[in-house]
Amino acid sequence: MEFGERLGSLLASASFLVFGAAILGPALQHPTWRMVVYGLISLTVIRILPVALATVGTGLRTVSIAYIGWFGTRGLASLVFGLLGRAVSSP
Repeated sequence: MEFGERLGSLLASASFLVFGAAILGPALQHPTWRMVVYGLISLTVIRILPVALATVGTGLRTVSIAYIGWFGTRGLASLVFGLLGRAVSSP
């Protein structure tokens, strides 16, 4: 059972890689400055701002919010793990 699940995950990842490369390959042959700026904004502001807004009132330090925002939330689990880490480390 576990082998089938892992194989399915591997094949799904491989298909995303192949189709993503097929779609992005031609688009990235001639990057413009707008594409680069949008990519940088997406990796910083657009990614971190929603995390910062979602964690308002939790008492997390700015460094913790930036860490969660930078490494990306992958659903509710990342926020739960972050809050659990804070609960364990607090006196």
